[in-house]
Amino acid sequence: MNRHKAGAEGISPRKQYETTRSPARVLQVIYELATSTNGLSLARLASLTHLPKTSLLTLLRSLEAANYVVNVSGMYQLGTETYAIAAAITAKERFLPTARPALQALFADTGETVQIGILVQDEALAETIEMIETRKPVRFSMAIGLRRPLHSSSIGKLLLAHQPVEWTRTYLKHHELEAFTPQTITSEVDLLAELERIRQNGISISHESMFEGMSGISAPIWNEAGYMLAGISVTGPTYRLRPEESRIRELAQRTGEDISRKLGYAGPYPRKETNDAVTT
Repeated sequence: MNRHKAGAEGISPRKQYETTRSPARVLQVIYELATSTNGLSLARLASLTHLPKTSLLTLLRSLEAANYVVNVSGMYQLGTETYAIAAAITAKERFLPTARPALQALFADTGETVQIGILVQDEALAETIEMIETRKPVRFSMAIGLRRPLHSSSIGKLLLAHQPVEWTRTYLKHHELEAFTPQTITSEVDLLAELERIRQNGISISHESMFEGMSGISAPIWNEAGYMLAGISVTGPTYRLRPEESRIRELAQRTGEDISRKLGYAGPYPRKETNDAVTT
C-alpha cells in the first residue's frame, strides 16, 4: 500500500531519503572546507565526506553558482555567501549580550514592556528576538519569536523605513497593507510619508495601529558599518504611553545610541536620512 502511494506521487522511499540527506551533505562540505587551511581538492573532499565524486561535483557546482564555494586553481574554498552567514551568526551572538544591559535599564526607567526586533528579510516581517515584559496588570504581552507585519507597528515601520529603495519598492508591490485597527496605515502614499518622517526624526511612534489601546515607541540600533541592525521598542497601553511620550522617546533614543556605540557605530545619533527615490 505504501509503495503504491509513493509510486503514485512520483517519489520513491529511497528518493525521499536521498532528498532529506541533501542539506546534511551541504553542511558536511561546508564544515570540511571551513576546517581546512588552504582549501581542498575534489578528491580530498570526496574522501573526507565519503561522497561519490560525481555527486559531490554536482553539489559543489550548485554551491559555487551561489557563491557559497569558490574554486581556486582546483582547490575548493569557502565563498563570500558562506562568510556572510558566519558573520551574521557571530554578530547575533555578540549583539544580544551587548544589548541586554541597556534593555534592562530601559525597562527599569519606563516600567513598560521593552523589546528588540529585527527584520526577517525573506518573509518581510518584524521579529522579536529579546523582550522584558512589565508586571503591570494592563500590559502588552508578547513572546520571543513573535512576527508581525512591517506597516502596522512602530518597530515594523522603523525597520521598513531604513531598507534600501529597491527592497522597499518590492515590499510595497507584493504586500497588502492590511488594516488591523482604524489607525493602521493602508495607503501607500501615507505609509511612504510616515517612513520619511521616521528617517527624518530618528524615531518611530505608533498609536493603536496594530492593536487597539496599545502604542509603541521605537529607536534604531546601528552597527559598526552604519547599517541598522535592529530596533529597540517600548510598548504599552496608549493611556500610559501618550502622557509619557516625550520622556519615553528620549529614553528609547538614548538606549538605541548606547547599544549602537557599544557595537562600534561612530556616526551621528539620531541621524537624519532621506529615501526620495521611493515613489508611488
